[in-house]
Amino acid sequence: MWSYLIIFLMVFIEGPVVTLIAGAMVGAGILRLDLAYAARAIGNFLADQFWYWLGCRRPSRLPLSHSLGAQTPPADRRV
Repeated sequence: MWSYLIIFLMVFIEGPVVTLIAGAMVGAGILRLDLAYAARAIGNFLADQFWYWLGCRRPSRLPLSHSLGAQTPPADRRV
């Protein structure tokens, strides 16, 4: 049961790589598909919500937030 908790936490941190590893472990018969999928889906959803919340609430604390287009004029004014 700990493996699914580890998948959840690792997907929260680094999703795509852990998803591939979990899929390989399901294919090898080490993990159950339904539990691995649930852990991956919930971890991915909560990670997306966290990063969205962080970007909306604290954009000045994000690294490189000033260089990611925050001062780029809208597309209609660039023409």
